[in-house]
Amino acid sequence: MGVVVSERINKHMKKFDKYTEEQDGRVKLNTAQKEEIKRRYDAGGVSWNNLAREYKVSKRLIGFIVNPATKERVV
Repeated sequence: MGVVVSERINKHMKKFDKYTEEQDGRVKLNTAQKEEIKRRYDAGGVSWNNLAREYKVSKRLIGFIVNPATKERVV
């Protein structure tokens, strides 16, 4: 009976697909930065906290980047 929140969010966000990362003021990190964060975390030796501080974002956002499965929550 649960609904996956990410499905509802994706449906809602489709109206924003026309905007690029540079045009959308809500975007904190671009795709290249996200890939760099994932690569560095996977290589080891760097914590979520250090990455969050370096990129000036929340630890929660870093968590979503390094572990995308945490985005899907059942309500």
